[in-house]
Amino acid sequence: MMVGHVAPLPASAGATPIQRGVGRGTLVWLAALGVVAGLVLAGDDVLPWAHEYPKSLEVPVKRWIAAFTKWLINEADLGLFTVQELTRGIAWLLDCR
Repeated sequence: MMVGHVAPLPASAGATPIQRGVGRGTLVWLAALGVVAGLVLAGDDVLPWAHEYPKSLEVPVKRWIAAFTKWLINEADLGLFTVQELTRGIAWLLDCR
C-alpha cells in the first residue's frame, strides 16, 4: 500500500444529480406515486372498497386527546402545584411585564 496515493474518482462522483440523470429507483417511486394519485383522483368509481375505511380499524385519537386534555387540566399534579396552576402562573408572569 502506497502512502499518499489517492484512487481516482469515477467521472460521475462530482456530478450533480441533474447531470447524473434520474435513477431507476426514482422512476419506480414516481410511478408508484402516479398510480396512487390516479386512484385517489378517480375516486369511488374505480375502487369503491378502497375509499371505505372500516370503523373497527380506526384509531380513536380524538378520544385519546380529549381524555389526556381532561386529565391534564383536572388531575395532573407536579407535586407542589397542578399543571393548571403552573400555566396560570406563567400567564400571570407574562402579564406583569
